[in-house]
Amino acid sequence: MHRASLSAATPFQVSHNKRVKVKTILIVFGIFILLTLQSCALVNVGAAYYKSTDHFLAHGKDSRILYEEGAEDFTNIIAELMEGSVAAVESIHGEKFSQEIQVHICATLDSYQKHTTMIESRGATIGDKLFLSPSL
Repeated sequence: MHRASLSAATPFQVSHNKRVKVKTILIVFGIFILLTLQSCALVNVGAAYYKSTDHFLAHGKDSRILYEEGAEDFTNIIAELMEGSVAAVESIHGEKFSQEIQVHICATLDSYQKHTTMIESRGATIGDKLFLSPSL
């Protein structure tokens, strides 16, 4: 008799069971989509991390400043601000940087995006490389 009562579900129980299944499927699908999107972002950041910066040129007065052709004017502004900026960050953190800071100045938004995967930010760090956007 117990078996018969299990198989004879009421309309409410059937619709409730269907709702639970649909919710479960949606949650699993949502998690799958989030993991897929996150892994794509990680792949993009990984590709940006290994993207060569060999074409960046060293600033004439400060070798810590590297720039792409077309960003020359911006390098002089950064050179003037470099010492104070480094000192301010070291002061806030209470310790000196363990290695020399290098700033990569991108000439175009396309280049900035390729090196950082960022579109609208004005600066980004990928690994130990600091990139500045031309929109800064």
